[in-house]
Amino acid sequence: NLKLDNLFNENIATVLNITKDEILEKWGLEQITLGDFISKHEGYPKRNEKLKKSEKLIGLIQIADRKDSADDRLMPLIKQQKRTCMATPFGIEFKIEENKLENFRKDFYEDISKYIENIKDKNQIRLFREKVIETWRNVAKNTIAETRRAANDITLWGHSYATASIMKVLLAQDVLQDFNLQFLEDGKLKPHYRFNLKVLGVGWNSYRILKEAQTLSGVAGRNMLIEEIRKKVKNLLEFEIPIGNAIYEDHNFICFLVPENLNLIFKEIKNVLISKVIELSNGSIVPIIELSDPSPYPSKIIVNMLNKLKTKINAPLILEDSLDKLPWIKEWRGIKNKEVCVECGKRPRMKDRDICEWCLGLRIEGAKISV
Repeated sequence: NLKLDNLFNENIATVLNITKDEILEKWGLEQITLGDFISKHEGYPKRNEKLKKSEKLIGLIQIADRKDSADDRLMPLIKQQKRTCMATPFGIEFKIEENKLENFRKDFYEDISKYIENIKDKNQIRLFREKVIETWRNVAKNTIAETRRAANDITLWGHSYATASIMKVLLAQDVLQDFNLQFLEDGKLKPHYRFNLKVLGVGWNSYRILKEAQTLSGVAGRNMLIEEIRKKVKNLLEFEIPIGNAIYEDHNFICFLVPENLNLIFKEIKNVLISKVIELSNGSIVPIIELSDPSPYPSKIIVNMLNKLKTKINAPLILEDSLDKLPWIKEWRGIKNKEVCVECGKRPRMKDRDICEWCLGLRIEGAKISV
């Protein structure tokens, strides 16, 4: 029953040192508890009753829930009988131990209460988010989002993460348009398909970076660098500039679900991302960043985004016009008669060595983690 205004005022708003009155009013945080998101995300309000304008957060979570259900499961009809099973994507089913789920839920709520008490600074907010996600994943991955058999290969974790991600995007869209996102039409909740989403894709060629290495420690060091950059990109877009969540990632690409009106700040976000990745990689990695067209169903645009990124990651410098931003370019200033590093092919070699200091550092870091 924790009131959202208490959580926001006593912890998050105070720590971030932001003006909170407008957000409290526009989102009705004084009237909503965390429990309301669970009890009212469907089947609310009752027949012959209507959502209030002050219940914007409840309306948006209902829209997010319906949007994910329509996109992911296509609304199957027949429920399971006698026993409840979870299936793999290949159709192998195993029984869910329903008697344990209630204990999982209670333990989760107790953990959340402890996490909230520990929020004291901005870094603690980030850790709070990470702990909530990790704790909930461990609980929800063991049960299903739907008891209807045609959809029993969707875990509760998958559904809740997708719903929360869509909700986050709708909130970001509301902020970007000065809290004027309309969720009601003629007193009723707008259909979920009336709300469009976009996908922001970030990509680089990991294979080209890894194959530069001539030793196992060099490969390990480069792999560690790629993972560090991946974490930084996700932290930037999910927490520091909270415009969405990652909904797809592999070794080369990360796709984020973002608001339809992200173009209002896309240029600024793109510049921040490029500069941070270049700084972390010393210019070895220059990311490609693309924004999709809007669509009510994000699953339909992820494939298009990946194909777009694949065609561009092999020539990021030309496409992003970033040569003047690369740190290793400066290493050649005033240097004459030096050969290029045999690994990265970018920086000048060290004295009496065939590699540069940067590549040597990656070998050393790779050797450390290998040991």
